[in-house]
Amino acid sequence: TTNIQTVTATGQITGSGNVTITNRTPNAPQEPIPVYDFEYYRTNANHVHPNGWQIGWNEVVPAGIHYVNGNVMIPQDLNADVTIVATGDIQFGANTLTLRSPDTANRMALFSRDGAIRIYGNSCTVYGIIYAPKGTIHMGSTTKNIFGGLIGNTVENYAGSLIVSKYQKP
Repeated sequence: TTNIQTVTATGQITGSGNVTITNRTPNAPQEPIPVYDFEYYRTNANHVHPNGWQIGWNEVVPAGIHYVNGNVMIPQDLNADVTIVATGDIQFGANTLTLRSPDTANRMALFSRDGAIRIYGNSCTVYGIIYAPKGTIHMGSTTKNIFGGLIGNTVENYAGSLIVSKYQKP
């Protein structure tokens, strides 16, 4: 099941399987993807990972903004108050992912400057924006609840439900 409140597209809007779209605006005029300042996050990062970041099993992820030069791989469950900003790909392969964005300026949760964002597993809940302006956002988790937005060059939902709602505090 995929439930989406509003979809605006420059072309057709299609879905397969059980898809519910409350408000459709096909053939809308093209609007530019919102631009967020990558340098803002690099400058304001609480934690810097200069050579990529693969979170180890049972590693505690401290709250705050994490800047990663390279790719991010998170193979374990994660429940954290973080914003993860990377120059490359961001991939979650865990059973359960729960992110609450501490970014009060833009509510950014995940930001891939040049790569893709892949989220797999059973359950994903994100309070904030998932942003990949040059890449694809792959949503493969069984149940996905996004309170914020998905902004990517392409957004793909592979399995299960995807519910995208306006931002709300957790």
